[in-house]
Amino acid sequence: MEDVIIKLALATYTSILTILLGIVAYFLKQLITNINSLTKTVEALQIVVKANSVGCEYKHDSMDEKYENHEKRIVKLEEHKDTVNIKLAIAGLSK
Repeated sequence: MEDVIIKLALATYTSILTILLGIVAYFLKQLITNINSLTKTVEALQIVVKANSVGCEYKHDSMDEKYENHEKRIVKLEEHKDTVNIKLAIAGLSK
């Protein structure tokens, strides 16, 4: 009688353990699938970021060029203003 009870308990425990291992394996499979999906997404985002950073460098270079051109025009206008002020001062002195 004890042998039957031990065999029945062993069969029950084995069945429960098999079911629990199956559940764990199912969730591990889903976890691996999600990790692979996240890896692909991160790689895609890295490609997009690299592409955008190249565009940003171009934009920064073009903006720097525009600022330099604007600065040169301001310097020329200040020089012209100084020249006009000197001419006005001379004209004021000659009167």
